[in-house]
Amino acid sequence: TKCAFEKKFHGFKDVVHGGFIAMVLDEVMVNLAVNMGLNAVTAEMTFRLKRPAKVGEEITFIAKNAKETGRLVTVEADALAKDGSKIASGSAKLYKINRDRPLFPKR
Repeated sequence: TKCAFEKKFHGFKDVVHGGFIAMVLDEVMVNLAVNMGLNAVTAEMTFRLKRPAKVGEEITFIAKNAKETGRLVTVEADALAKDGSKIASGSAKLYKINRDRPLFPKR
């Protein structure tokens, strides 16, 4: 996935807020699981910002290394600048769900 964040997504002047980068890292990791035929939601996620991302800078988000272990799927992802340098990285534990059963059963 490629994107460039507009000015309305900045935190510090002309720097993309790290929370938006984390959100897209999360999305590409879950999408990797979905593309593997798994239904999953994020149970735990960590991310590390390596350098600031400038507003308007094109960023490529790539998910990789998905591994299934029981009900969990572990996944990693990177956010890369156009020159290939790493802006951020993340990892997540995804919980596999059954789409036929509600996440929040009625009580």
